[in-house]
Amino acid sequence: MFRKIASASLRLALATAVLVAVFTQLAAVRLYRTGVELWQRLGISKERGTGHIRESFLRGSFYYYGASGAKKIATGDRAGVAADLLAYTKAFVSSPEFAALYAKEREAAKPAGYVPHPAKTKEDIRKERIAEMEKAIRETEANMAKMTPEVIKAMAPLLATFKSNLADYKKPESAMIEMFYQSELMGEEARQREAEQRLEKWEADYPADVRTLLKTRLQAFIEKAASVDFSAALKESGGKLRFVDPRYEAQSAEWKMIFRAGPEVIRPAVAFAKAWLAELGK
Repeated sequence: MFRKIASASLRLALATAVLVAVFTQLAAVRLYRTGVELWQRLGISKERGTGHIRESFLRGSFYYYGASGAKKIATGDRAGVAADLLAYTKAFVSSPEFAALYAKEREAAKPAGYVPHPAKTKEDIRKERIAEMEKAIRETEANMAKMTPEVIKAMAPLLATFKSNLADYKKPESAMIEMFYQSELMGEEARQREAEQRLEKWEADYPADVRTLLKTRLQAFIEKAASVDFSAALKESGGKLRFVDPRYEAQSAEWKMIFRAGPEVIRPAVAFAKAWLAELGK
């Protein structure tokens, strides 16, 4: 889930920074080379900012709360701040430190493997079912002994069903026992299949090569940014700006953050993302 703060300017300055790998060109304004100045400008510590970047890339969710100074950044400076912040982002997620963090996160998220549970034999199932039915008959008969004739008459069909089932279970070729046995086999197959599916999903969500993760984040941003209409009209409603077109109002939080960041940040960010994606593809 996105953790929101009430600052439109923060979205403009940071929304594209760590949201699924949003990056901008280093050719933009270079006012904050030292890194220290960058974090001071954003009103957040380097450690906390780095933590947001780490969590955003590892989990695919956007963490950007706490940057109190972002709302004070002048419109003309946003691309420059984004450029330096994104340069730092790229350096960090390309580092051995991030690779080690990812490896640890990946291993922690790995689902338990399939552990075979030997299926019960047909005879095991027969014994269990016979024991269950004999118990049900005993208890029903004991209860009926305390009931009025009217209730006994009403319970008689149930008792007859129990006795019929018991007789069937004792037959060597009982169709019901065969059905229970096949269900047992299918249940074990289903458990194995579910374990395999969990492992497949884990491998897709946490690829072995961290570069594959970065490619996924980059590609997701590029595709999302391409769908944003920066010319979309807004209107005030209930004290908030909303899209005139209901299709845009129904878009995801990511889509709207990219819109708010504006083309002056997003377009060079897309170019940078594509360049980085090309590097990762080599």
